[in-house]
Amino acid sequence: MTGNKWRAFRSKMAPLFTSGKLKSMYDVMNEVGDGLLEYLDKNKANEVDIREAMGLFSMDIIGSAAFGINPGVLKNPESEFRAIGKEISNPNWKNRVRIWFFFVFPKVAKFFGFSFQEGSLTNYFCNIIRNAFDYREKNDIKRNDFIQMMMQLKRFLQNNILE
Repeated sequence: MTGNKWRAFRSKMAPLFTSGKLKSMYDVMNEVGDGLLEYLDKNKANEVDIREAMGLFSMDIIGSAAFGINPGVLKNPESEFRAIGKEISNPNWKNRVRIWFFFVFPKVAKFFGFSFQEGSLTNYFCNIIRNAFDYREKNDIKRNDFIQMMMQLKRFLQNNILE
């Protein structure tokens, strides 16, 4: 999106990122915190790599608060959600070239429809969001997380079509 359409959309999205909205997700994040305590308790006999533990915890927080799912990364560090999440920030040569190209030739990248990420990664997370939307709409589920806020925004936009 560009121009007025983008400005209007951005003005509707900005309130999703206020400190109040993030605070409303506290309960969702607290549940994941309980999972971290279980993980630490389960591994108390061994040395715990705190960086690894916090990475797993972070992935579960992102899955829960942002995508509305329980990826179970603390229970299964080899999960698909974590593997795909790690791939996004993987500093391999393809990602470096892609990012460089976007910064150096943004108009060319846009013209050819290049994506900032590999399509398979984008599709993975888009499918999670679509499935979460569908599941919640079919089962009338409400939860204090980013997906719920996006669903509310979607309804608002459908009722007040942006021009």
